[in-house]
Amino acid sequence: MKKFWFFFLVLIVMGSLILSSCGEPAPAPAPAPAPAPAPAPAPAPAPAPPRPAPSPTPTPAPAPAPAPTPPSQVKYGGILKVIRPAAPPQFGWTPTFAAGEVNGANPAVEALVSFDKTGSPFPKLATDWQIAPDGKSITFNLRKGVKFHDNTDFNAEAVKYNIDLEMKLRPGELPGVKSVDVVDEFTVRMNLDYFANNLWDRMGSRALISSPAHLAKGEDAVKFFPLGTGPFKFVEWKRDAYIKFERNDNYWQEGKPYLDGIEILFISDPMTASAALLAGEADQYTQPGFKEAADLVARGYRVAAVPGLIMGLAPDTRSAGSIYNDIKVREAIEYAIDREPLVETLGYGFLEARTQFIPPGYLGYVAGLERKYNPEKARQLLAEAGYPDGLTTTIIADAEFVSRDMMSAIQAYLADVNITAKIDYADPGRYADWRRKSGWENSLMFMRNGGFPWPPNLSAFILDENRNDYSSMERPEGLQETLVELLTAQDFNTQSNLSQKMTRMLFEHATFVPLYTQYSLAVTAPYVHDDGAFETVITQWTPEDCWLDK
Repeated sequence: MKKFWFFFLVLIVMGSLILSSCGEPAPAPAPAPAPAPAPAPAPAPAPAPPRPAPSPTPTPAPAPAPAPTPPSQVKYGGILKVIRPAAPPQFGWTPTFAAGEVNGANPAVEALVSFDKTGSPFPKLATDWQIAPDGKSITFNLRKGVKFHDNTDFNAEAVKYNIDLEMKLRPGELPGVKSVDVVDEFTVRMNLDYFANNLWDRMGSRALISSPAHLAKGEDAVKFFPLGTGPFKFVEWKRDAYIKFERNDNYWQEGKPYLDGIEILFISDPMTASAALLAGEADQYTQPGFKEAADLVARGYRVAAVPGLIMGLAPDTRSAGSIYNDIKVREAIEYAIDREPLVETLGYGFLEARTQFIPPGYLGYVAGLERKYNPEKARQLLAEAGYPDGLTTTIIADAEFVSRDMMSAIQAYLADVNITAKIDYADPGRYADWRRKSGWENSLMFMRNGGFPWPPNLSAFILDENRNDYSSMERPEGLQETLVELLTAQDFNTQSNLSQKMTRMLFEHATFVPLYTQYSLAVTAPYVHDDGAFETVITQWTPEDCWLDK
């Protein structure tokens, strides 16, 4: 039976490749002569070894990030055109930003800190900072002479306005932060209930600073108009087509940016996007289809890859009467899916099968903890749960960010154990609403979440009850307390032990079905330099340093 489903996956890929060239929706795959194998992509980078989180003890002023190309060697001019698969739901109302929304705004809006290639924070709009000996506050010294794009001043009052609004609208997004004080015009103190060791990530990837005068207009007025201190100014947005930026001639980094502008183009079809890159109509393609990425690498394009997302199925375990309140049903789903053929056939080297929350080599991984593919076990568990003839369910997936071939393959595995799964491809807005607000009743949600390169941060993004992410997914008893302990632990051994404790809790509870880790990719033309895309985290790049040699 396992060989049969592997063959089924091969047919899916072959069928989609043949039919996508005709521009028609793919029907059920049919046998066809095997195509030539796709060129192998560059090997995905190996996971970094576990390392401790930043210490809350006082530290000297952080070292600057590694310098990009010396200014004497760069070229000025040109417009960088970046393809992304889908437009964000919004990209101007920074207090509630999610990852995809950050990517639509960060040419124009910046944070107090950024990250180097090791994941360590370094100054951006803050020049340096001091952490109190008791870990109960961080004092930031701010850059002077910086202006927002509306010519208002960047100062401590602006920082407090932004962070206060974020804490009000997204509780838990800045873990441990209880208040912000203005010390003087260019000094701000962040008061903490506790020092959370994932706070730096949130400060750099979520706490973007917009003009308070701009935000005061309200969410509806600014949601498609980012206005910050960044190297580029927002010019124009066309729904589902593009976002355009122009050079900020008054940028605070002297001599930068080098580009005249940036255009973010939204092309949902991977083959169309790949063709646009090859035709010179774009310079970079972020989050491409895996086959397209492999083909482009073979043609001389460079690829940057970071472990971006953990993918799986999140059951509704909070609704009364949900079939997934029975752990046997949750375990049956997990036993029903053979992950290895999925990633081998559909991943082109950019997917890695997962049977637990954390990948091998990362903090929190527990060797041998897995439910391997066993369809007979799945059928047995369903019978014990009262479904000897199987059951019917729905899987809700983000229409813009999920592989239809992958969903068809998962659907086929479930059908083999008499689970009939309807796939509901939700638009990004509906998906986000169900995920964070209204929930998904008596169904599964195809989950995708980032937080690498530090797994406890991944844990906090998905599991922190204060964030209300995956609102229908019940957490194991005691998990929230363990998570808080993990995020306040300052020595490596404690972090490691607590991470493994959480991994076991999630496994024993069968909280969700982990399927695979997906590398986040940027494929870039060789004449693009110092863009910084996908070198640290998926929400950060360096548009101010980028230049084109063409």
